[in-house]
Amino acid sequence: MRVIESLIGSDTILNLYPLLRKVLLMILFVPLAGEINFYPSNATVRVSLAPHHFLFLLFLMNRTIIPGFLTALAVVAYRIF
Repeated sequence: MRVIESLIGSDTILNLYPLLRKVLLMILFVPLAGEINFYPSNATVRVSLAPHHFLFLLFLMNRTIIPGFLTALAVVAYRIF
């Protein structure tokens, strides 16, 4: 850990971990939340929780382009495999 801090700088490491943690949470939870569906009126209409989680987690971030793209790739990969 100290070797990495000495190579990159402690300020960069400290700023990277919270962003990385949020991106990993998005990549894990959004595809899983897409599998949770509920039927609000006992009809054929179904509501998924993935868009709500995705939007909420994007609001918590300063940078949204790269985490959004990585999450979209994770959702596509989850659906294919």
